[in-house]
Amino acid sequence: MPSYDELNERLELRYRALSKERDGAPVYAIEHGLDVLAVSELQSLVAERIRVRRGIGLGIAWPLIALAAEIGYSYEGLFSGYWPRLEAVLGLPLRGADRDDLSRHHEHAHRAVGLARPDDNPFTRTFRHIAWPLCNALVPRQIHAGLCVAILEAVVLDAVDSTFLGAVQQGCRRSGSRALVDWADSEGRVHAVATSLLDTPDVRLSSGIVQRLQRDVMASPDARDTLVRARIERKRRRNVASGLGADAREANASATKDDGSIEFPFELRGGVRLGARTYALGPPVDLVAHAALRIGFPGRSRGGSDVLSAGDHTILAPDEAGQITIGYLDQDGGRRNTSLRFDIVAPPPALIATRTEPSAPTLADLREERLAILVALSSPPDDRRAARWPTSLRNVEVRLELRLTGHPVLHARDRLSAVPGRIGGTGSGLATLSDGLRRYEAETGVTRAATLIVSWGSGRHVLDLADPEPSMNWYEGEDGWHATSLDFSEELPIRYVPAADPLALPSPAPIGEGAHLHMVEGMTAPHYLVAGPRRLHRSHVASLPMIHRRFHASDASRGLSTEIEAWLGWRCARPIHAISEMEARLAARAAERAVLSTLCGPAWVEEEDRLPSVRPFAMRLSEAALALDLVKIRDLRKAGQRIEPEDVSELPYALARSLATFSDLFGRPATIDLGDREATALDAGVDEAWGKLTASRAARSLPPVDTDTGNPVGDWCEAWSRAQAARARPTLAAMILPPRLATALRELEYATVESLEVARIVSALRIDRGSAVYQSRRLSGVDILSALSLWLDPRAFSAVEWRQVALGLLEDRMTARAIRYASLRIGDESEQT
Repeated sequence: MPSYDELNERLELRYRALSKERDGAPVYAIEHGLDVLAVSELQSLVAERIRVRRGIGLGIAWPLIALAAEIGYSYEGLFSGYWPRLEAVLGLPLRGADRDDLSRHHEHAHRAVGLARPDDNPFTRTFRHIAWPLCNALVPRQIHAGLCVAILEAVVLDAVDSTFLGAVQQGCRRSGSRALVDWADSEGRVHAVATSLLDTPDVRLSSGIVQRLQRDVMASPDARDTLVRARIERKRRRNVASGLGADAREANASATKDDGSIEFPFELRGGVRLGARTYALGPPVDLVAHAALRIGFPGRSRGGSDVLSAGDHTILAPDEAGQITIGYLDQDGGRRNTSLRFDIVAPPPALIATRTEPSAPTLADLREERLAILVALSSPPDDRRAARWPTSLRNVEVRLELRLTGHPVLHARDRLSAVPGRIGGTGSGLATLSDGLRRYEAETGVTRAATLIVSWGSGRHVLDLADPEPSMNWYEGEDGWHATSLDFSEELPIRYVPAADPLALPSPAPIGEGAHLHMVEGMTAPHYLVAGPRRLHRSHVASLPMIHRRFHASDASRGLSTEIEAWLGWRCARPIHAISEMEARLAARAAERAVLSTLCGPAWVEEEDRLPSVRPFAMRLSEAALALDLVKIRDLRKAGQRIEPEDVSELPYALARSLATFSDLFGRPATIDLGDREATALDAGVDEAWGKLTASRAARSLPPVDTDTGNPVGDWCEAWSRAQAARARPTLAAMILPPRLATALRELEYATVESLEVARIVSALRIDRGSAVYQSRRLSGVDILSALSLWLDPRAFSAVEWRQVALGLLEDRMTARAIRYASLRIGDESEQT
């Protein structure tokens, strides 16, 4: 082990050498170039030095600066604390004077070698001592996953290199993570890190820190999958640009071989291969024939075999485990047989990846049922396995755990009939946790942090949920609510907006006795709250403002900017009791209607109001089945059974409950191809529904209904089509142009798609007014993703530079309608899952 002085000299030379190479770009203390063993020795040497010197001392302690950056790299936020971790590593407490000395060491190092200086933002001004080591950690682990999401969004939606930096920054700001939002302020740092993660060397970072960063990201399952997707998408786009498309790559594919020795006259794609001729049951396998084949499935006779000619292909997706036999002729004309075995296995962890919407969820998102979990297949780890990677999984159980301090673990389960799939905030699993969280807080008070564990098979995803780090303090005095700075040293001025007039200009004093939006000057949503007098009187919300097409306020109208600020304020603010929460919802709805009227037009608002809320698919199918008399009411009455009006009124709900139990059918209704098996299951649901009326009929002295339903497949297909048609909100889709965009959004399967894919479709199919006249696009792909968050995640929208996005939407009504339509469909699916 080197001595402290030797290590100090070595690090100084290292940082000075980096400084000469940077040409003015900052040097980061985390670029110390030490391996894991050397970092361990570093901790011992620094701890011994401080113990002997009884303090940090003067000058520049390069080993201490490097160690501080290491602690910053593993920093997990204010709830875990920076100083407790540093003190634990050193094995001794640090006084206030020691913290001052540490900051002075960083200041001296900044002047000596250009060590990175913290950005100027509220966090660094409040926590000025830990700002230095966090900045010099370059990319703390706590933001790795969120940064990879921002990179993926930028690659998918804005492939042009000139817009890449801005797209990544906007994605960081939309994440909702305060740490990631602040980190994105430095353009040079964002660009250097993002391009390095995409395997593009950047001279502003040393090769050692780039390798470490890539290694750590790839070691995190969630960040890894997102980054792999981004790299694949970037490579695909560059291949397309260079003329190397799918046809050129497909020509290199070779026929499947048995254990690498025997070549078969067919090729297998997709599926999950467990070994030679063995696949997992569930993920479909695509078989492409290079010669005549005969395929026999388990449970079928020889006469039921499938016969393929050269060039044909078929999907192998047996309903049960077993062997599929494949007969073919060898080169000598002799008959040969081989087999493929399908076994039941739990989905391996590497196959499944989860993402959340919002991407950086808080406890408020779970508490208010905004959190959604997207369960998808992870990206293949390399090109060699990409051709065999599955495209879907079926019937996956997802287990949920919520861990709260001092409280038993809350458990819930949800089942996805197919992956990709979505677990909505109002679905059975997350809704159970939300209810448990609210009960816990009703007993103990509002909690600030918890851990959510999402697990499947043997894999898991751990999410740290915490309410946003405060930028100020709210407290209630005898004369009402007050706001102060975090250290309580400064009283902050408050402005008020009455719930009775949610678009009113803020005033220095409350108006009336209803609830008010409390706003702090210089701060934006979601740092507001909704409160009122202790004896609160319900307000009557003012009517919609005049129709206009203005962005800024004028004498004639409040302007779109004011309307959006009101929507974000009322939607994101924290109500302090039940009555103020009700007032806030009414005010938010009024502001939402004002924004909709300006962006989408009064006709759109009227049509949206006219449509009833979209009911669960099983209920719509039940209503269609009754309309087509698939429940056989007429036949039962002809057979002499007594069917009363009470039975007819109760039957739709009983049938909906029965149909909802067939989760393998209703997880992805748009992709189901009804056949005899599905029709038989639906007929059984009808019989079960009649059975559910037995108790009710007994109370009316009537016997049970005796049924044996058997409907043709075509009748169920008609009922299915009717239920699907109502699900797509067709009248709203018809108000979107161009038609190809309306059709794509109407037919999209929102239960399985993520917001990123929705934004990609809108960006690809919309008509951009700027492009039409050979000017730059007013709205980029990332702008469209941000616009979706206006409706789906207002907190995230408030964090981006939204005025330019809003102005683009104001100038492009059809895109604004497309975005609103997609957000409604996503919301419908979240409520039904």
